[in-house]
Amino acid sequence: MKRPHAMTPVLVKDESLIEPALHDARLCRIDFGGKQVTCYFEDPSGQRIKLDMHDVVQMSSHGLAEANILLDISVETGPAVRHEIVERLISGSSPVQEKHRGALIARLLSRELSLIQFSPSYGGEITVICKTMSYCTVDV
Repeated sequence: MKRPHAMTPVLVKDESLIEPALHDARLCRIDFGGKQVTCYFEDPSGQRIKLDMHDVVQMSSHGLAEANILLDISVETGPAVRHEIVERLISGSSPVQEKHRGALIARLLSRELSLIQFSPSYGGEITVICKTMSYCTVDV
């Protein structure tokens, strides 16, 4: 019986995901469950990587295609968070939407949450607001 691979916290520098290196990786699958989203990637060398986003509070995607190739992943938290991204995620001007948007921005500014953006070379974009991310390599 194979042992599961150990999950490792991601490494971020200057608002860019450094480790795991996913530039030009292909998005193979997305799983949803509870408050967790898991993305499976295959990098250009054929290595498979599982990226878990824990305690997800908001997620949006658009333009996903049969093949999705990643350009980069940005991670924003604290004063670096672009409010217009949160406003796009939670559009509308009802009191409930404004309250939810304001609460998310406050949690992002306090670094309780991070805003993750998957930018494509080809295919769709994914935006996630969550508490933490971790990854591991996986066997095929």
